[in-house]
Amino acid sequence: MTSDDKLKMLKNIISGKDGLIVAFSGGVDSALLAKIAHDVLDEKAIAVTIDSPLMPRGELNGSRKLARDIGIRHIVLKKSRVEDRRFSANTLRRCYYCKKADIDLLQLAARKLGIKDIAFGATLDDLDEFRPGMR
Repeated sequence: MTSDDKLKMLKNIISGKDGLIVAFSGGVDSALLAKIAHDVLDEKAIAVTIDSPLMPRGELNGSRKLARDIGIRHIVLKKSRVEDRRFSANTLRRCYYCKKADIDLLQLAARKLGIKDIAFGATLDDLDEFRPGMR
């Protein structure tokens, strides 16, 4: 399957959505997904960044600028991950607890916005590594 075929398939999947929340870090994966979602769904695509004390201010500002450049509506939600003892214990499963809390927050935002679907970007290489947050 060519890159063009994969892009067409992704656009097809997104076009079947009534709206889409994109978990938006401002990195390459989420930026590409947000751009495509915005191109396909226009104002029905919303980028959501979860801000925590662990997120460098430069990254947060970069995600805001990138969302503006893409043209997608951007919402920033605050969440203090360090308050979750399961995350702060710094075990091998900390990324699972962090990502689960993020998904819970995204689901709450989606419900408030009347959107059923949430998406996040990942690369195939991410699946080859130990990534408990992907679970």
